[in-house]
Amino acid sequence: KYFSNGATSQSSSINPLDLEGQLLYVNDSLVPSNKQILLTEIDTVTNEPVVTDRLAPAIRVHLDNPNETYWQDLFFNKEGEPELSNQNNFADYFRGLYFKAEAMDVNGSLMQLNFTSAEANITLYYTSEIPILGSDTETIQEAGTFTLNFSGNLVNLFNNNFITIPVGDAINGDEKLYLKGGEGSMAIIDLFNGEIEDSNGILSPAFEVLKNTYRKVDENGSFIKESNGNFIMNRLVNEAYLEFFVDQSIVQGNEPNRIYLYDMDNNTPLIDYFLDQSVSNLTINAKINHLEPLVRVDDDPNGEGIKYKIRITEHINNLIIRDSTNVKLGLVVTSNVGAIAPFNLLDENDIIVPSGTILSPKGTVLFGNNTTNEDKKVKLTIYYTEPDN
Repeated sequence: KYFSNGATSQSSSINPLDLEGQLLYVNDSLVPSNKQILLTEIDTVTNEPVVTDRLAPAIRVHLDNPNETYWQDLFFNKEGEPELSNQNNFADYFRGLYFKAEAMDVNGSLMQLNFTSAEANITLYYTSEIPILGSDTETIQEAGTFTLNFSGNLVNLFNNNFITIPVGDAINGDEKLYLKGGEGSMAIIDLFNGEIEDSNGILSPAFEVLKNTYRKVDENGSFIKESNGNFIMNRLVNEAYLEFFVDQSIVQGNEPNRIYLYDMDNNTPLIDYFLDQSVSNLTINAKINHLEPLVRVDDDPNGEGIKYKIRITEHINNLIIRDSTNVKLGLVVTSNVGAIAPFNLLDENDIIVPSGTILSPKGTVLFGNNTTNEDKKVKLTIYYTEPDN
């Protein structure tokens, strides 16, 4: 389960002041970087810096030492005391570190910190007096290090400032679809849920109309099946896709490049996801046939978003040819189209979303099927081939 709002119960939350103790480091202009960290030493011959180690991208800082005795008093002066006698006492004595981050501007930055890495730690540098062998009074100074790894409980607290989201209409659909990662929001796509009126004014379930339109029938009006159980088609589906247009009057930039559509009933990707062989070392370029990246104005990477296109050709074929269940589809933003493992969100609906959605800080607003803007209304488009006879 994932809880990130600092709540200790339904009615109370953690006081932020209770989390803050001794201030050990502050930086008003820290910007995440993907560059390696170079450690250097001065060559005693050339007096020039020489690279001695190359570290993976990280936050590497010198913590302050208040009064020049803070770390000495915190750990070394407790030698022989109950605080250091066992792990439980130490965990109760030293509660850990609290990292607090705030945006420097309206955009902010995001970096993922792996505190479980062996390289993630606090390193204490110290000197100690070591007796000289054979002398009762003389000592030498010996340097050493002591490492504290980030083990135990890790807790993340997030402050989310949401816009007001109207209550959704599960029957008629909505004017707008609100998508956001993290502790966010999603949309549910219920294809063929409505009714279609024919030329005689008779209403029929949309899903039945779809099957009647594409499946071949015999003289008795019954669908004709092949020996393998698949239905024989009256029309062949060549391509089917959904288009979602961005409402820039609300979004105001910084949109996610990708959105993801999945089977909510079984918490799995659609068949089109698995059949899409477009892969890349960069997730922004993976699965682009099924889940097209956001189309932006003038194809500018920082331009305003126009629309997302999601191909569901084989999903539609499964419904028509193989009589698959017409499941509800979840629509979410994602930071990684490869992060599709289901992640359970404990709410009144016990919703399950892909893990890539939890990791995404971004959001967007799309026009739904119930908008008055016909040009931006979400539509399912099907291209088909029909025999001349």
